[in-house]
Amino acid sequence: MAALEEALRGISRILRRIADISTRLGKTSRQIEEDSKRVVEGSKLETEAIQNISSSVEELTVSMADISEAAEALAVSSEQTATAVEELTTNIAEIANSSSLLSQSVEETSASVEELTSTIREVSAQAGELERSAEETFSAVSQIRTAIKNVQERTRESARLSEKVAEEASTVGLQAIEKTLQGMERIKIASETTTEYIKRLLERSEEIGRIVGLIDEIADQTTLLALNAAILAAQAGEHGKGFSVLAEEIKTLSERTSFSTKEIEALIRSVSKEVKEATDANRMVIDAISEGVSLAREASEVFKKIMDSARASAEMSEGIRVSTEEQTKATEFLMQLTEKVREMVNQIAIATEEQSKGMMYLLEGAERVRDVAAQLKRATEEQSSQSKLIMESAETVKQRAQQIANAIKEQKAGTEEIRNSIESIRDLPEKNRSVAFNVNNSIRILAKDVELIMTEMERFRFDETRQKGLLQSIGVVPLRTPADMLKRFTPLGGYLSRIFGRPIEVKVGVDFETAIEDIGRTVVQASFMTPSTYAIAHKKYGAKVVVKALRQGRPYHHSVIVVREDSDIKEVKDLRGRSFAFGDRYSTSSHIVPRWMLKEEGIDVSELMFYNHLGHHDEVINGVLSGQFDAGAVMETVVEEFSDRGLRIIKKSKEIPEFCFVVSKDLQEEEAQKLIASLLALKDTDETMRAVLHSIDPHYSGFTEASHEDYQWIIEIMEEMGLL
Repeated sequence: MAALEEALRGISRILRRIADISTRLGKTSRQIEEDSKRVVEGSKLETEAIQNISSSVEELTVSMADISEAAEALAVSSEQTATAVEELTTNIAEIANSSSLLSQSVEETSASVEELTSTIREVSAQAGELERSAEETFSAVSQIRTAIKNVQERTRESARLSEKVAEEASTVGLQAIEKTLQGMERIKIASETTTEYIKRLLERSEEIGRIVGLIDEIADQTTLLALNAAILAAQAGEHGKGFSVLAEEIKTLSERTSFSTKEIEALIRSVSKEVKEATDANRMVIDAISEGVSLAREASEVFKKIMDSARASAEMSEGIRVSTEEQTKATEFLMQLTEKVREMVNQIAIATEEQSKGMMYLLEGAERVRDVAAQLKRATEEQSSQSKLIMESAETVKQRAQQIANAIKEQKAGTEEIRNSIESIRDLPEKNRSVAFNVNNSIRILAKDVELIMTEMERFRFDETRQKGLLQSIGVVPLRTPADMLKRFTPLGGYLSRIFGRPIEVKVGVDFETAIEDIGRTVVQASFMTPSTYAIAHKKYGAKVVVKALRQGRPYHHSVIVVREDSDIKEVKDLRGRSFAFGDRYSTSSHIVPRWMLKEEGIDVSELMFYNHLGHHDEVINGVLSGQFDAGAVMETVVEEFSDRGLRIIKKSKEIPEFCFVVSKDLQEEEAQKLIASLLALKDTDETMRAVLHSIDPHYSGFTEASHEDYQWIIEIMEEMGLL
């Protein structure tokens, strides 16, 4: 009974595969039908093209006849051309002689112009110097005129002052000197009188001194008398008290008198001293006055001489004033002349500057003429040599024209044969179209048969024991051919069957898109996917990533761009304008990441010569090795398998998260956890488990837990590229 159930399950799997194949066959039939329609349309175009070719051949035949006539006319024309070339050669020789004479004349003219230009430059320089000198002269004359005007004003003022001095000196000066002499005489007389008075005062002072001495002696005697009176009063006792008071008063008066006489004596001594000093000073004053009188008399004589000089100075100032007025008029006239000279020099400078420019233009023109003459000479020499070649070419043209005429006759015969051949294939497109119609009808019949098969297949109930939410099959993205992938994952299916205690089927998708749809339609409950196919399955169907593979202990791999070993492509930027092979459109390491790598180097796929999606990685490798494509993109480990075939890596990507197992949203949580534990238990340290892992990929060493965030950067570049 168990064997029968196993056989039925096997038959069920076979029938499901037949159903899948029938579905794909239906798609293929529809595709072939569309292609056959395009073949029919192409046959129509071929018919039209053959008709056009036939018409073109007819026109070509007519053109050949015209060309034949033209070739014969060309032969006749070539003889005439040869004759004309001989005449042209003679004319060119004459032109060459004339150009030589012209060149010599231009050389002489150029030398003369250069000398004249040099002379004009010197004149221009001298004119500049003259202009500067005229400016300086004008400035100097202006300063002289200003100075003369100042001298004229000063001379007028000097003459006026001289006249005034002479006038005042003749009146006020002499009178002042006479008055000074008279005053000095009066001062001398007064000083002498004062001296007499001082002598008398000195004599009176001496007399007063003698009187004061006498008074002092009297005071001393009075003091003695007062002392005696006091003694007597004391002896008299009570009767002598009145006398005692009088004696005391007398004593006091005597003392005061003695003190006053001493002061008077000191005063007299002081006055006597001052009188003596005044007498000496007055004597000096009298001497000074006598000297002053003498000087005043001398001053009177000098002043008379000054008056004579002042009159002479006034006369000379008047003469200077008249001369400066004449100089002022002369400098005005000189300034006018200098201004005219300056204007003339300025005009000369401008004229010489213009002449200098004109001579420069003339010199440049002479240089150009000389260059043209030289070019003309060279050109005539070249034309002379070329004319010989033209004559030879004309002869050759004549021969070629004859050959063309002969060839055209032969082509007429060839076009006749082409026309006959076209006639023989004229009906082929019509026959092909008929065949395409027959194929199309056959495909329609085949499509109906496929539809019938699919209807019949629906009558079967596959796996009646299937329960929703249980793990019964795992899907696989076809990184290589489906047969190769089935072979690689069959050991894993057996391992999971033993763990779950029920058969776990391995279903390899025909392409990436089919593998995504299988987990979305729950044809499979778990699937081995690439990062990009997981991103699409997650967005479209809510699939969840659970584990990812470990490649030699690392949860990532690299994508690489490869070329043939002998290719001239050295780096990615060299791919612009070249052909490129991608893998499947949904492949991470064979399309999405490599396309991003091209974009980072500034290359869009539109800048490639052409590109194509070949599907599996090994097909990309074969496309590059065969020379169909200049470069391609695959996983790095795939290149290692072809390391001895002559491939070279020119670019490696950043780390790409490894392939992963995802589960359907309908899979029970208990089943999902059991699957995760089973996959995490696979270790390359166990021989049996290592066989399972290495069957999938020789570099796999196990699995590790994964999350959606691990694949975020892949999702972002897919969104940016419009693939998600």
